[in-house]
Amino acid sequence: MRKTYKSHRKRMFDFPQKLEIVNYYLAGNSLSETGKRFGIVQSSVFNILKKAGVETRSQALGNSLKWQDEAFREKQVKKRMGKPSGAKNKRWKINHLIRKPNLRGGKNPNWKGGTTKLIQLIKNG
Repeated sequence: MRKTYKSHRKRMFDFPQKLEIVNYYLAGNSLSETGKRFGIVQSSVFNILKKAGVETRSQALGNSLKWQDEAFREKQVKKRMGKPSGAKNKRWKINHLIRKPNLRGGKNPNWKGGTTKLIQLIKNG
């Protein structure tokens, strides 16, 4: 007997529903908020807006709109209260060699003459 799987068909919206999605986005909501409201992913919201000729906001503009909301600000302040900032007391480590081209060869203070053909002849006799 064959297993039956849940259908993965695209969810189709009629014109009034698409108009409602566009208006919800234009009211200042993000792509992900709009998607959650209508039960679809944000890429589907993007495609609906694109086909409707609506220009989407940049991420910077979306973040600035989000932070203008007082409830969002208060929530973020409460979440971060008492926690150290990511920038304070941070120590950076260098995990790779830094090559300084101006300190190569005879310019390097640890230079001991190197191995040249003349020195090899002198050492080997």
